[in-house]
This record gives sequence, C-alpha cells and structure tokens, in this order.
Amino acid sequence: MAPILLLCVLIAGVLMACPAPGERLAEGPPVAIDYEAVCDSTNHQRLVIVEGYLHLFPRLLSCYPDVGAGSGRSCQIKLLPTRNAPTGSAEEERAYYTTFIDEGDRPNEARSRAYGFGSPLKVFTSDSTLVDPYDRVRITGRFYAQGQVSGGDGLLCILSADRIEIAEAADVSWADEHEAERDALQARIDSMAALREERE
Repeated sequence: MAPILLLCVLIAGVLMACPAPGERLAEGPPVAIDYEAVCDSTNHQRLVIVEGYLHLFPRLLSCYPDVGAGSGRSCQIKLLPTRNAPTGSAEEERAYYTTFIDEGDRPNEARSRAYGFGSPLKVFTSDSTLVDPYDRVRITGRFYAQGQVSGGDGLLCILSADRIEIAEAADVSWADEHEAERDALQARIDSMAALREERE
C-alpha cells in the first residue's frame, strides 16, 4: 500500500473509531492487557495499560492537527511486541497497532526528528524521561478496534496514549550501542573532507 494511502486509511480509521459526540466511553480504571490480547473488539473504547517497544525509527511519520490532542497535534507511532520485531516493510508494520501520542516536548508527548544521521524520534515519559528505542514502555490510554484493515484480515487497532512510562529500562542504550558506528561514519566524513582540502 502506498504510504499516502496507508496514512489515509489510518486517519479515516481514527475518525471512525473515535466516539460520536455524547457517546459514553467505557468507565472504570485502566485494565492491564497483554500485547497479543489488546487488538480485540471486546476492548473497544476501554482504558487499557499495555507494554511494548515504540518504533522510533519509522520510514513514514505522520503528525497532523488533532482536536483531541492537548497540544493540538498528534503523531502516530507503532508499538511493537518485542525490541527486534521486524519493521522492514509496510506489510510487517501493519501487524502492529498504532499509538497516537500528542506532539510536543512536554511529558507524554513526542517530537519528530530532523531527518538525517538516523536519530530516533523523541518521546517523553510522564516524568519527562526521554525514551530510548531499547526501553520497554508501559502505555496507559484508550484503545479502539475499528473495522477491517483494507487489504488485510485483521482489525485496525489504535491506542490513544494518555500516559507513557518506562516499564523496563534498556541494559545498553541505543546511543551507546551505535556510538562506534557513528564514530566510524564521522571519521570517514572527516577523511573525505581532508582529501578535498588537499586537492584544492
């Protein structure tokens, strides 16, 4: 599915999944649910707590105006069941449900990155901690199961995040693990720049 078409499907799904004015949402405290069990029509509009890994390196990130977001805008980020879940194609990413997080730099918000150098998206927890791509997170929010995914056989699953916490901090951060790669890349860049200066 073309990225723009996939975006339209997700936006349309959110608009259809959101409750109509005056419609009562499920009441009660949030219920902890296993990742595999969340995407079930019985959980529609429930306040849930679910754990997983935020996909902070999306090929396509959509942040757009959202009247329901406290900041006025929200970003859609996939929540993965495991740290190494495959995300190399749109087909693989479709297997995971989308988490909508308010856009911004405050607690429980997300900030899109400037493209280049492979830096992750910035997502802030409820205590303003920056989420590492290898951190397991705990998200509390309203879950929506809406219709069938176009071209697929599963429900379009959406989680509107209210609270983000670190459930399990990474033993080794993504930044530390990739420091050697970044240093090697920078060394190549510096070497090429030095060669250009010599030729000039």
